[in-house]
Amino acid sequence: MKNVLILLAVVIGLAILLGRPEKRPTASPTSPVAQGPSPAAFAQSVSSAVTASPKWSRIEGESASGSTYKLAIIYKTMPSGHSEVERDTRSVAQAALNEMVRSGRSPAQERIYLSVWARKPETGATGQPLVRLFGKSYYDFNNDSIHYEPYK
Repeated sequence: MKNVLILLAVVIGLAILLGRPEKRPTASPTSPVAQGPSPAAFAQSVSSAVTASPKWSRIEGESASGSTYKLAIIYKTMPSGHSEVERDTRSVAQAALNEMVRSGRSPAQERIYLSVWARKPETGATGQPLVRLFGKSYYDFNNDSIHYEPYK
């Protein structure tokens, strides 16, 4: 009977302890997701930091969230080739990364996805609006570098 009472006391004690919320810190504290600017505001800050080509219409922001940033260079005239598109998209991607770092972000550590597409609006044979894609540069947070991929 004495053993039953001891066991009952232990069970009640554990129930009381387990029912209480813990006040100690967790092993890996979570930080709130960094709130970024709107896509248009981000595109504007990048546009002001880069020298635009006369062939460009504008830099457009497609998305800007805590960890994903997508920009596009909109050409008004045809680029001379992939070397020009690569140079343009890389320069915009670098300007975007510089803006992030200037605002206190760490793109590699935060595993940020950044892409800069190059495209040109066109009109199809039936008058329908079309988009010609040339390629994109993207930031690789694994090795902190910018890569270019031509559109296939």
